[in-house]
Amino acid sequence: MPRLILFVPCEKPLIGADNSLSLINVLQSITLIPASDEAKEAGTPVSPWHIVAMWMREAGDDSEGVRFQQRVTMTGADGRVLLQTLTEFAMPKLYHRNMGRIEGFPVLPEGEYTLAVSVKNVNDTEWIEKGTYPIRINPHRSLEHKSTTPPSKLATH
Repeated sequence: MPRLILFVPCEKPLIGADNSLSLINVLQSITLIPASDEAKEAGTPVSPWHIVAMWMREAGDDSEGVRFQQRVTMTGADGRVLLQTLTEFAMPKLYHRNMGRIEGFPVLPEGEYTLAVSVKNVNDTEWIEKGTYPIRINPHRSLEHKSTTPPSKLATH
């Protein structure tokens, strides 16, 4: 089973010419800024964001040719799953990266939310949770003055 060595949400991951990874604006807390009050009431999502997971093949692990499945979930304090992505991958090399683009962020109430990543062999039925990442949603406050923030963007902290 591969070992998780990195799990993080960000605005944009970049891959260099030398295959190096750069993460632009790692998300820790988010203030959702809807384009309008109507959009806020309709639950319109905002800017795309990404989830990056980097896996390493364990020493002595004979996973060459084995297919794995990665599951990322986002849950609220009540345990309800608000988002889920599934990615199938193999480990032909020592390291493997999964980078998922999420089209928008659900408009959620203020509070603490948790991203979790799990993995399993595609032939297995049981998921093994490998990591979690907390995200704080801050309340949207109307601005008294003109904002330079474009509509439908994530304000991150």
